Amino acid sequence: MKFNVYEVYTQNPKTREGGWNIHFIGAPSREALETMPLFDEIILCQAKGIELDDLEGYTVWNGHEFLNFHHDLAQELMVAGF
Repeated sequence: MKFNVYEVYTQNPKTREGGWNIHFIGAPSREALETMPLFDEIILCQAKGIELDDLEGYTVWNGHEFLNFHHDLAQELMVAGF
């Protein structure tokens, strides 16, 4: 499976307000990314057609589960109860 790297806004993990933080997330498509917990909106697509092995250090969401975590988003998800 190939992934795109998106720059996205996430929601505040406590209040769910949008535009709270910016993360770079690998996902197979915009539609898959929109199902990610704490997702708010896409800022832009940074890269396309990247292999999972080349996304070390990025958070990667396949539309159903996280395949990799960057520590910043992992902390936010824990605070949010995911």
